[in-house]
Amino acid sequence: MRGINVVCLGGNVSTDVQFGTTRDGPACGFALVVERDRAESRDPVTTVVRVNVFVAALVQVCRQLVRKGVYVTVQGELMNRVVDGTNLLE
Repeated sequence: MRGINVVCLGGNVSTDVQFGTTRDGPACGFALVVERDRAESRDPVTTVVRVNVFVAALVQVCRQLVRKGVYVTVQGELMNRVVDGTNLLE
């Protein structure tokens, strides 16, 4: 049986958008800060998520609209990576 890997997040962009290219075309990335309430406490839980965009049309949207501090919603798939300094290990 196949699983489902769909994530929808909303939060504030916390870094400048970084633009570049891959062998398949344009790409960009930024950090997204997501805060949610905890049932047992008044203190919110803050999570920082790295968002990477590899679809050319969406990279263009990011170029025009996404800036540090802007609230955005993103939908995609969750991928986990292990990084040691600047080296991608997994």
